[in-house]
Amino acid sequence: MEKQDILKVVRANEGTVLSFPDRGPWGNNRYRGNCSGYIHAFLIDQYNVNYMAEMYAGGGTGYDVCKDMQVKYVGADINPAPVRPDIYVCNALVDEIPEEFSEADFVFQHMPYPEIGIKYAGSEYADPDGRLKSQDIGQMNFTKGMQANNKVTMKLYNAMHPGAKMGILCGNIRRKGKYHDMMLSLALPGELIQSIVKMQHNCISDGRTYAKKNFVPIVHENLVILQKPFEQTYYVGYVLPKTYQIDIRNSISATWRDVFRYVLFNKGGKMHYKQLADAVKGYKKSENNHNIEAKARQTLRRYTKTFRACGDGYYSLVA
Repeated sequence: MEKQDILKVVRANEGTVLSFPDRGPWGNNRYRGNCSGYIHAFLIDQYNVNYMAEMYAGGGTGYDVCKDMQVKYVGADINPAPVRPDIYVCNALVDEIPEEFSEADFVFQHMPYPEIGIKYAGSEYADPDGRLKSQDIGQMNFTKGMQANNKVTMKLYNAMHPGAKMGILCGNIRRKGKYHDMMLSLALPGELIQSIVKMQHNCISDGRTYAKKNFVPIVHENLVILQKPFEQTYYVGYVLPKTYQIDIRNSISATWRDVFRYVLFNKGGKMHYKQLADAVKGYKKSENNHNIEAKARQTLRRYTKTFRACGDGYYSLVA
């Protein structure tokens, strides 16, 4: 495809929402999880890329686009039989990142989506002894898969030269009634310079209908652009989301109404105020209060829309 024709399509998209219904003529369109080649072209044009490196090179889309856009390319993929030249065989979880990645001014990765069960090893490429299956992020659960994705991201970032940029394309997953947002679980090294929404087209789920449509269909992916600082330093700055759990009785920010409501809910919905007080003793919320029983009575009597007096010092939750 001619470069000027590619740029016409790319530059028709302005702003932070990209929509390319036609994925273009590049790569193998039957390779599961491949994205539109116009994303690569957009990044090349937008960030004046001279040398693009791509992890998860998969069906060869990136190689083909870079050839048409007249920029240098290097790719890496776990597939033991790469579909294009200049794609190294690399198991990014255990292997070193190819040296050529350090020469690129832009590193792109459309990372595997965990939890959804797309099988690359043994499906998109041969895995006769089953050795690659355990390293196939698409077959991991969400937590393990995102830990693996983040490990690869940090390895790529460490290999980049100062000033180089990285683009990460990821999405949202709804599987077995649970919703996962990859963007909220990403490790983000360096400086975040742009967040872009990429509309999804030609998905397998597009034609499905649902008897109980109690959710919003997913029609987009997220594209974030990061940059490695130019300053020479030993320090690698990054943001890594973490999930926290805390017993509400240890939460200083929770109100007494919230705490007693949770205790009642977890204890069957009806308790004596002294039992409620006993249930929070020894926790941080009660450390600075020397009369928890009085606090319980005060709270239960005050919030009549939350607690109902049942007589003889017993209270229940208002239905």
